[in-house]
Amino acid sequence: MDKNKEGHEDAYLQMEEHFIDLEEIKQAKFSEEEKLEKASGENYIALIQFSSGSTGVPKGIPIKYESLSTHVNDLANREEVTKKDVMLNWAPLSHNLGLVSVHLIGTLVGINQYMMSKKLFVKNPLIWMEKASEHKVTMIYAPNFGYKYILTHCKSENRMNWDLSNIRIAFNGAEPINYELCVAFEKEMRKYGLHKNVMYPAYGCSEATSVISIPKAGDKLLGYCVNRNKLNFGESVEICDINETENTENTVFVAVGKAVANCEVRVCNEKNEVLDDFIIGNLQVRGINVIDEYYNNENATKEAFVGNGWFNTGDLCFKDKDTIVITGRAKEIIFVHGQNYYPNDIERIAEKADSALSGKIACCGIFSNEIQTDKIYFFLEVVGLDSNRFQDLSSKIKNHVSSLLGLYVESVIPVQTLEKTDSGKIQRLKMQKKFVNGDYINLISKYCSADDDFKNETEKVDEVILDIWKKTLHNEEINEDDNFFDLGGSSNLLILLTTKIEEKYPDCISAIDIFEAPTVKELSKLIETRLKDNE
Repeated sequence: MDKNKEGHEDAYLQMEEHFIDLEEIKQAKFSEEEKLEKASGENYIALIQFSSGSTGVPKGIPIKYESLSTHVNDLANREEVTKKDVMLNWAPLSHNLGLVSVHLIGTLVGINQYMMSKKLFVKNPLIWMEKASEHKVTMIYAPNFGYKYILTHCKSENRMNWDLSNIRIAFNGAEPINYELCVAFEKEMRKYGLHKNVMYPAYGCSEATSVISIPKAGDKLLGYCVNRNKLNFGESVEICDINETENTENTVFVAVGKAVANCEVRVCNEKNEVLDDFIIGNLQVRGINVIDEYYNNENATKEAFVGNGWFNTGDLCFKDKDTIVITGRAKEIIFVHGQNYYPNDIERIAEKADSALSGKIACCGIFSNEIQTDKIYFFLEVVGLDSNRFQDLSSKIKNHVSSLLGLYVESVIPVQTLEKTDSGKIQRLKMQKKFVNGDYINLISKYCSADDDFKNETEKVDEVILDIWKKTLHNEEINEDDNFFDLGGSSNLLILLTTKIEEKYPDCISAIDIFEAPTVKELSKLIETRLKDNE
């Protein structure tokens, strides 16, 4: 007997019942009848994925053999994978991007797959392109932040001796895709031989095994430039010229191709009625690749499935014929004064205030009962920052978002690191919950100065109003006799100003009052008078 088995005979016998001898499989021969009998057997569960938990508690997602086999074949066909392809991936195999979209497809076709750890990529991102060049890789994979990360490091390095001419697909999925970043990546890597139209935007979710929609390999990156002020649920988007992306009222969403084979997609309103093209609604999906139910979770199943096999993804989008354009997560939308804002859109704007903010911030909206609308909060990673630098970046975020979007940022919250899933997807709702629960209070005490938003304001009306004006207009030189409108007060800033005053002094003034009392001194007297009358 093998000495290693002594004393463990029973355990080894149990294990051997589940062993698969690869040599026996290679030598085994089945008749056509046996093959047919095995193929027509019960459709067992192949694996159970767990949702990332980016918007809630992770749920078990049972993927059956038929779904997995059909889906992997469909993806290989859409991506036109052949024996000539070579894959390079650092997305974890614990995530469906790494497991299904890379590993199983490569295994199906029988091609070389080069794997590197996410930890190695983060430590040395340039090795990604170095290995792609060395092994003549044709397909690379990463979430959106991966392309941003390597661009940041490339610009600080001398020209590398890379040959990226073999790459035909740069798979970009698992998180919101930045159009400007995709264009910048292709442009920057062109000097290393990267061809045009290799960026490959994808959309999917665990409940659909992996991918819901992707373009045809080699298709040109398609961006939809829209008016960001007209992105409300159930309403038509306003399409703008793609060359007017610098207009602060415009934003660009990336098209993520068409639904894969054996999968249907529709856009619906709250009544599950199908909407016309270019109207924003809930993205729903059904097909062989889509599960029937969550694993041992009846409540979650009832909540997510709307009948006839349709699964509500929780994402918002609009369609242009068969082309799908994702606009954001329904649960993460920020509502300010009756208008919808998407966190990833606000974050893109804020990042432009300082290069140090790139990939280090996230924002969310927290509903305020006092003003009956959302307040905007940012989370900022503080690794490597002292309190002065944190304050500097915090001010830049507030000023930039206010000047370009006319939105008031309530506070910037210091966090050690942003909460993310294994694939790099930001978990905004998780951080929001932690903030509300007081989990960041120690960091707030350390990084936020005494006059920060978290500290109590003085109760003197004129000092309170002056401070509100300074923060709203981002001007520390304001005095009590300055006229709000002479200082550049716009209609949006007027709403922000009255909102902040309403928080401090409920039911005391309206926007019309500021036209009558446009200075700090006049407005303070008006508020004091009304406060006395209400006593």
